[in-house]
Amino acid sequence: MSRWFLFSLFALLVQAQDQSGFLSLDCGLPANSSGYREPWTKIDYMSDADYINTGESRSVSSEFTIYERQLWHLRSFPHEIRNCYNISINKGTKYLVRATFLYGNYDGLNNIPKFDLYVGDTLWRTVDDSYYIDIIHVPSTDKLQICLINIDQGIPFISALEFRQLPDYTYPTVSGSLYNYCRLDMGSTTDRQYRFPYDDYDRVWNAYNGDDYTQISTINTLKSDNYYSYNPAAIVMQSAATPKNGSKYLNYSWNSSKESDQFYVYMHFAELEKLQSNQFRGFNITYNGEYWDGPIVPDYLSTTTIYNIKPSVMSSLQHQLSFFPIENSSLPPIINGLEIYLVMEISELETNSGDGMSWMQSVMFGQLME
Repeated sequence: MSRWFLFSLFALLVQAQDQSGFLSLDCGLPANSSGYREPWTKIDYMSDADYINTGESRSVSSEFTIYERQLWHLRSFPHEIRNCYNISINKGTKYLVRATFLYGNYDGLNNIPKFDLYVGDTLWRTVDDSYYIDIIHVPSTDKLQICLINIDQGIPFISALEFRQLPDYTYPTVSGSLYNYCRLDMGSTTDRQYRFPYDDYDRVWNAYNGDDYTQISTINTLKSDNYYSYNPAAIVMQSAATPKNGSKYLNYSWNSSKESDQFYVYMHFAELEKLQSNQFRGFNITYNGEYWDGPIVPDYLSTTTIYNIKPSVMSSLQHQLSFFPIENSSLPPIINGLEIYLVMEISELETNSGDGMSWMQSVMFGQLME
């Protein structure tokens, strides 16, 4: 058994014990449950019963128990129009907030419902399928509401609700919160999804395999660039995407729904090959054809993160990052990890039931649970 494997296993076991700053709710887990440690992720989950007083505990069909254990239960809301979690958190602290939905044919109808999910009094997303969504948010109060709104297209439900504290220096914005558009393991060699304990902050990394990409990888341990590192999952940084078929360029494209959408982009780089004296890798980055940054010269086995300090607004529905080798580069560009976030303005107006609000305002703003 290799020393690298033993070190990696030990690191994962140590990380599995360090869940300070985590709140992990298995929605629908019976209130009398003592909680559990999820076998795959080693995350400690507890019932959501103390955080909401509406809804019913249900279980997914047996064929869906192949998924992580926190998805085996769900809380459905067949009676009320609005149903709000009231979470006590630390005002001014940066959080990754994630909601997860797995319908799992729990009601035997084979009909996934459609409903609205609010954070504070702001529409987070209309849910119409099984997936997870997350935002990075700094609350302005010591409580945060997550509300599910029945829009008369099926019974709302939720499987898991998770809060992860992030370092204050990470993911800065001029204003607003960050809606996760994508978080990609660009050089994935396994097609697996990675989260905690591989990622200290339990960010979920999805495999990306572009048609024009190939991969390079290493089993060597990488180090972060400095104390203020974004610390992307080491297993993500141990592989990288690079052009295939002799191409010198690397592109990544995405679309937005409005021309006014503002994005923050975080790109994680590390050189994985021990370059010879006659080899050099350097490249510039453009965004929609305009110079973005560079030259980027990735350090060997050391992670560097490049990001925009102001939101990008290109008045376009189509967006493209391009990586071009500089003149004296003998090797093509690489990228290990990519995160793209949409700026989202969240209002956290606090309201109490029975305060004279109209029915429509109550639906829009949610109900603060005592």
